[in-house]
Amino acid sequence: MSLALACGLGANLAFGQLRLTDARPVFAEGDQGNIYVEWDGSEPLMGGALSLPGGWKLVDVAVVRAGRRHPASWSLDADDAVYRITSENPEAGPQSIVLKLSAPKYASRGMLSLTPSVVAVAGEEPKAELALALREALSTEPSHMDESNMMAVFGGSSRIELRGRRLPVFTGDRSYTAEFWLKTTGLDQVIMSTWNGDEEAGYPIEIEIAPDGRLQYYRGEPGRHLSMSSGRPVADGQWHHMAVVHDEVRGWTRLLIDGAPADSLFGHTDPTAKGANATLCLGGRCIRESDTSGPRSWGFVGNLDFVRFWPTARTIRQISASLGETIPQVAGMVALSFEETMSRDLVLSGAQIPRERSDFLFYDPVENLSASMEGGTVLVSWESSNRNTAAFVVERSSDGSEFQEIGRTVPDRSVTSFDYADDEAPEGVIYYRIKQILSNGAVRSSGTLKAGLGGEELPSATSTLIANFPNPFSGQTTIRYEVVEPEYLSVSVWDLSGQRVALLAEGVAAPGIHEVLFVAGDLPSGTYFVRLQTDEVVRTKTLTLTR
Repeated sequence: MSLALACGLGANLAFGQLRLTDARPVFAEGDQGNIYVEWDGSEPLMGGALSLPGGWKLVDVAVVRAGRRHPASWSLDADDAVYRITSENPEAGPQSIVLKLSAPKYASRGMLSLTPSVVAVAGEEPKAELALALREALSTEPSHMDESNMMAVFGGSSRIELRGRRLPVFTGDRSYTAEFWLKTTGLDQVIMSTWNGDEEAGYPIEIEIAPDGRLQYYRGEPGRHLSMSSGRPVADGQWHHMAVVHDEVRGWTRLLIDGAPADSLFGHTDPTAKGANATLCLGGRCIRESDTSGPRSWGFVGNLDFVRFWPTARTIRQISASLGETIPQVAGMVALSFEETMSRDLVLSGAQIPRERSDFLFYDPVENLSASMEGGTVLVSWESSNRNTAAFVVERSSDGSEFQEIGRTVPDRSVTSFDYADDEAPEGVIYYRIKQILSNGAVRSSGTLKAGLGGEELPSATSTLIANFPNPFSGQTTIRYEVVEPEYLSVSVWDLSGQRVALLAEGVAAPGIHEVLFVAGDLPSGTYFVRLQTDEVVRTKTLTLTR
């Protein structure tokens, strides 16, 4: 008996590939979220036919190429309950289809199916291959509201203007940290900014959601903008933690998403004037409604919670350790509390911005769900630091839709890696997922892992880690890997406790030898692992950091 694995289904086409990026197969009942479908093909993608389970609705569609949103339309075919999606100006090459979905207000499980439509020859009618439809399981879980916590609700035109003199100084000669929790499905919008939109004006901070759903950080001087990117979409309708850390001593600025480094800027001193900050705005740019000369403000539609500003450069470990807990008020930290009206000494305007009870929960989600074969047993493995998790429930399905519990484990707080041995796995395609039961009674489910038991052998690796140099290393090292055939992969670095400390590359890689630079920053000396992961295999190599 052999085991074939695939995490995240894709439709393999002779002319391209459809795949999900950061799929969100589990929604809160009645909630909305974005699902990102990537196309990497040599032929123009005309659109597709989308089928959803009963009660689910398509709310909006976006087609994104080269970081820009392009016109797309969609309609519901009442006869067969299929959404017809059309790209208004189709082109070949990598692009994304962003599907904004609305989940029913009741328990639901079913399959999403997206059939691509392409034109192989100019002038021909679009053609679709039903057998090559992308399929992914969708399900809902009960919504849980925290009665003791309020969140700020931004509707696109509302802003909170903060007095710069009350905040840490966001300039290159001062250390600072800005962090907050974010939930949105909006694209192409500004979350936080000190910029008024004038190209001749410098500014230290602007944080926005790009058209492709990724979070972008900018700072600039007249005619020049420097940026960092999350590398993966965060506008998916789930809560994500964002932190920008500037270290004046080391001379770098770092962007962290959910406690893991995503991007960095090195050797740059902010060109803006030293001293007190200008006004900082939450919910858009600092542009007055009466000012019609500048660009649009790109108002933010979504929720913010636990906004914090620090006059110090917080470390990766400090930020990661505080993701699953509230932070008490400490000297120098400026915190925005949405439980009560904000102080007029801090807020210039927007103190009465709408607030609602938050569905935010402090917990550490399941990561790195995988399966392997040991004799006649499927060993399901996952990682989580499991704060506020009362139990992990292992579920199995034969169709990716209807899951049944096959086991559970109560986590030991000192353990971050978990395994479950499935001795009764049936033949054929099977699916696994992990359901977290949190200490407050809420339930959160992982993504779905597809496994196949039968005649197929494990697929051979098309991508291989070659080496890193130097190794051992003191500050930075170059990691080299080879790609034989085009495929989606990620390259990341992990510590011995099972925490990811850096995401170095993610996306579809072309054949050839690739190199990425790993900068250790403030990480302590010790052993780390670089992980190359594709849809089919995982390869790791040991790194040794010495100071």
